[in-house]
Amino acid sequence: THVAIPNPCNVWAGPRATQSTIHQCIVNNGLDKPLLDQYLTYLGNLLSGDWGASPRGVPVLPTIAAAFPQTLELVLASLAIMGVVGIPLGVISANNSGRWADHVIRTFYLSGWATPTYLGGAVLSIAIGPALGLPRTGTFSSIPDFPEPFHMSVLDALVNLNFPAVGDAILHLILPASAL
Repeated sequence: THVAIPNPCNVWAGPRATQSTIHQCIVNNGLDKPLLDQYLTYLGNLLSGDWGASPRGVPVLPTIAAAFPQTLELVLASLAIMGVVGIPLGVISANNSGRWADHVIRTFYLSGWATPTYLGGAVLSIAIGPALGLPRTGTFSSIPDFPEPFHMSVLDALVNLNFPAVGDAILHLILPASAL
């Protein structure tokens, strides 16, 4: 961080920090050591599972690990949508090479790649989702009354054989997965 910002502790400590607070930040974060030593310490900590803490002191690795199952579910749902939509569109485009169908599909494909994810997500959430009657949040419509051992809404509902909750979870994944 401090390669781009000469002294990140000035930012991390806040505008009202004293020089002793800034100096303590520098020492605590090892910013007083040579850059190569800092990098090697970083790699060692990364491999040992010590990924550090946020400026508020919250450990980073447990925070990432807690969100990993939902992230994996979202990525898998996105891959499924890409396969279900992309393969048929690719076949149609290939069979109509150079014709209007090919041009429309290519324009749709390229506009998807050119659109930033946050903008696509906003358009889907504000305009397309409500028009299709899709839920706008990523959680269940009601609080699940079954255990969630995997922390993946679709898988947890399937394991508990709660098929209405499976449908609800899939409906709630459509917009975020489509944005990716």
